[in-house]
Amino acid sequence: PLLCMSTAQGPEVGGARFGCSLGRPSPRASSARASPSLPVQRGQIFRGSPLLCMKRRAMDKAEGSQGVLPMVALVTGAARGIGRAIAERFASEGWRVAACDASAFRLPGSDEGVLCRRCDVSDEAAVRDFVQAAAEEFGGVHCVVNNAAISDPYLGCELEELDLEAWNRVLAVNLTGPMLLVKHALPHLRAAGSQASVVNIASTRARMSEPRSEAYAASKGGLCSLTHAMSVSLAASRIRANVVLPGWIATEEQREAEPPTSQDEAFHPCGRVGMSSDVAEMVLFLADPSRSGFVTGQEFVVDGGVTRKMVYPE
Repeated sequence: PLLCMSTAQGPEVGGARFGCSLGRPSPRASSARASPSLPVQRGQIFRGSPLLCMKRRAMDKAEGSQGVLPMVALVTGAARGIGRAIAERFASEGWRVAACDASAFRLPGSDEGVLCRRCDVSDEAAVRDFVQAAAEEFGGVHCVVNNAAISDPYLGCELEELDLEAWNRVLAVNLTGPMLLVKHALPHLRAAGSQASVVNIASTRARMSEPRSEAYAASKGGLCSLTHAMSVSLAASRIRANVVLPGWIATEEQREAEPPTSQDEAFHPCGRVGMSSDVAEMVLFLADPSRSGFVTGQEFVVDGGVTRKMVYPE
């Protein structure tokens, strides 16, 4: 089996991660409290693929009959949920995938084309080492997907009770982390030219909020603004930057633990709650220069139409 790493610093925060990706906190996320950070060690690389869907023929397709090197994507927060779906989707299209996460988990299977590394994205030295390892393994970087995040571990706590250390930790992972990944990947992205792109994963919490979610909402709103700035700053190098705002996305883990109800499904104009694959498809589209080469600096809401729905009190 392949050892990879999960997104958050501790099981409680990791459990809350998909709660906030849904666009509303789950009861489990609301009651979560931060745990002490797990030690993050640099220099530990695990090669092989956790992606059971990746086939050799897809890799051959990406390389092409002329031996053209395949595209390379960095995906953070790739252990579960949205991040895992993104990594799997890229690999199924023949991309080489360098995935990073923070806490350990195992996936069966082994194959070429995937590198997993333990990395706290708020640690600049760890980020630099991760990017360097990916570039050395695959020969370059074409796309950075910033998905790693922790949700506000104090959902349900009043603003005057919000711990500054917790606030800083959320912003360090959710906002500073994406900046660091792009910063250290830039030489490789510039070398890729018009083939290069950045796709950040924010949230509809950047546009609409619930009480007592200040840190998470602020980090996701900041990530949208960071993306806008990157799109113009990197334009001279022909590097595109876009941001995806997932709404209520019920990951596989959450569907098993607490399946959406028929009322939940009906609330969405599209008639169902979102899936991780919905976000993954959008990310792949934005990463592919042949399909989205004229798209940069944009926000893409993937929420089944909820943010466009007027809601009246009953």
